Amino acid sequence: MKDSIWAYLIIMFGIIAIVFIFFMQRVTTADQHNYTLLRETTQAAMYDAIDKDYLEENGTVKIDKDKFMEIFLRRFAENASLSRAYQIDIYDINEEPPKVSIKVSSTEKGSSDVLEFDLVNKVDAILEAK
Repeated sequence: MKDSIWAYLIIMFGIIAIVFIFFMQRVTTADQHNYTLLRETTQAAMYDAIDKDYLEENGTVKIDKDKFMEIFLRRFAENASLSRAYQIDIYDINEEPPKVSIKVSSTEKGSSDVLEFDLVNKVDAILEAK
């Protein structure tokens, strides 16, 4: 009888460990996806928002704020995971020299409300061009 209780205990511990590992792997994957999506979307939106007329006239790079925000939100929405709710905070957009500061927040929940992680990714990007 004593040996069978230990066997049940070890099996239960193994199941709990597998569930915990699965959840942590899902959180890590979600965090990496959010960061890569934020970084790549910011870079592409900055290149697309370059004011080409201003560049030809003055020879310096300048981005358009409204165009950047529109392109960034469209690209982010196209590639974001539909199973999460995101909060996008754009803190700073400088047109010349081109610089943006963006924070994206989302929440990853387990099967219950006991396991819940807030995933926050921040990017400060400066566009360098010759």
